[in-house]
Amino acid sequence: MKRQNVERRLTSCPVVGVSNTGSNMYRIADAAQFLVQIKLTDEMVRDTLRTADPKDFPAFTNKMFWEGLIQRRKYEEQASELWHTADVVAVAAAAFNAIRMSLLLLPDELSDKAGMNEQQRTLVQGICDAMLESLSDALIRDLRKPSRSGREPSAEEGEV
Repeated sequence: MKRQNVERRLTSCPVVGVSNTGSNMYRIADAAQFLVQIKLTDEMVRDTLRTADPKDFPAFTNKMFWEGLIQRRKYEEQASELWHTADVVAVAAAAFNAIRMSLLLLPDELSDKAGMNEQQRTLVQGICDAMLESLSDALIRDLRKPSRSGREPSAEEGEV
């Protein structure tokens, strides 16, 4: 950067002293804010607004941020990219019930079509029962886990 551009950008920066040559001296942390242009990403803004104290921002900024987040969630719901927990549970339950019925009917179907004896039928029934038990345990355990982010949704975010 040319010297003239640096001096022009530092006109609003507080001077902390004067060097032997008569040049102004600045704290690096203060001067960097005037000299370096940071390209803000959506994630940087979102993280700052979420982690900062709301009192540090003007009220309209917080309001705009949360309204924007609500609008984004509504769009994601309409685009089927975001589901409510109750909907996920209902779909998982329907899928589990379909699997359950197939596994419950499997021993009888094999017995009728493949001519299994009673010992083989009992063995297949035991395997199917074990599969149903492990599927049920996994489904219940995984649906009761907290979110992957390790936090529960706040009141503003709603149940998602």
